Amino acid sequence: MGYYSLVGHYLLYPLSVIAMTSFFFIMGFRTGRKKERARIALLNGSSREN
Repeated sequence: MGYYSLVGHYLLYPLSVIAMTSFFFIMGFRTGRKKERARIALLNGSSREN
């Protein structure tokens, strides 16, 4: 029981991390262009102020 849960943890943890990263990557890629433009505008504004 303990060995199975340990193996399941080591198998499910990387899979869950990959799933979460891929999910955020896809969601970020859809809205990334708008946010990227806003981010570039913020970077340009901050660089001009500095």
